[in-house]
Amino acid sequence: MDTATDATTATFAAEALEAPEPVVLVDFWAPWCAPCRALTPALEALAAERDDLKLVKVNTDEEQPIAAQYGVMGLPTVVILRGGRPVGTITQAAPKRRLAAQIDAALAA
Repeated sequence: MDTATDATTATFAAEALEAPEPVVLVDFWAPWCAPCRALTPALEALAAERDDLKLVKVNTDEEQPIAAQYGVMGLPTVVILRGGRPVGTITQAAPKRRLAAQIDAALAA
């Protein structure tokens, strides 16, 4: 089972902003970004373990307007959305446990 959904400019609103899950992690990445590739397994594991999370991936090389909309200046960047609104940002690769703590802290704020 895929734990991530790829989003394009045409599908981003439906996949991320209008998702039925209460929390959406928007993973801004690029194929050439080694830290992005290192972050992917931890994000996918969290999405698989938690029913309240959805992982949406945005390839910044192909979907620059979405990255610009969220002020993405470097990769990797993960924007945490709750109810379609940004509540936090993760800007570096980290182990799954640290990512979970960052997500929970953003949701608690």
